[in-house]
Amino acid sequence: MIDLADEQNMYFRGEGQEPTAFIAVNIYGDPNQGAFEKLTAELTKIYGEVLGIAPDRIYVKYSTTHDWGWNGNNF
Repeated sequence: MIDLADEQNMYFRGEGQEPTAFIAVNIYGDPNQGAFEKLTAELTKIYGEVLGIAPDRIYVKYSTTHDWGWNGNNF
C-alpha cells in the first residue's frame, strides 16, 4: 500500500522551502536490520530520482508488528 500526500507543509530542520519526505514503512514479522538498510537506500534513491528530494531531506521510519489482519483473519 502507498499513500502520497502532495502539497503538504513540511518543515525539516526549521526550513520549509525545499522538498522533504517522511516515509513510514510497516513490516509484518521480525525486524531485519540488513534489509532495512537496503530498503532505506532504495527508497532514498527512488524519491531522489522520481521526486527530486535530496537524501538528506528524507526520514524513513520503520515499525514492525506480529498482529496484522486481512480478509477477515489475522496472519
